[in-house]
Amino acid sequence: QPVRGPTSFAKDSSPRVHNYDEQILLCRTFKPMAAAFFTKPVIDVSWLQALCNPAVTSYGMYCQFLSWYLGKQLLEQVESVHGKYDLVMRSRADILPQSELLLPAPLAATVYVPAIEGHTDRPFDVHSYCNDQFALGNRDVMGRYLELHLHYTALKAEMKHFDLPERLLRFYLLQHVGCGFSTFPLRYVFQR
Repeated sequence: QPVRGPTSFAKDSSPRVHNYDEQILLCRTFKPMAAAFFTKPVIDVSWLQALCNPAVTSYGMYCQFLSWYLGKQLLEQVESVHGKYDLVMRSRADILPQSELLLPAPLAATVYVPAIEGHTDRPFDVHSYCNDQFALGNRDVMGRYLELHLHYTALKAEMKHFDLPERLLRFYLLQHVGCGFSTFPLRYVFQR
């Protein structure tokens, strides 16, 4: 759970663009049943910094997985009114697809991720990493995918060292969700 604390706690040093016009455009484009945006909490992630590669912004990694969990809570609220979805897709808000999104058919009990990393245009090493920028899958599998944040304590004991968010995600999917992941073709670039 997020903990409020003094401003001396870790903060994300990466640049952020608070472009509300872009967020409104995304909502108009995708026409979701509901949308929500949250401000990152002030939280002490010093315990996580010791487990991460120094090149990783551990605060940003923590907030990434927290936002997934908050997204799942929003999904459940919408489903309580409109019924359960068959397919769930999560994506970074700044992804611009460069190819058509061809859904794998039929959707097996796995998480589907692009094989190519958007900002480097190189394939992910699926034996080491899982693309954390875009994912889709059936509702049950994606529901568990979005819960990574709840498993930090167990992951801390099991993995010992989180290294990179893509490596942590791969470990979580294989060891906790038990479904692994499959790649599919989708070319995309980041808009910022």
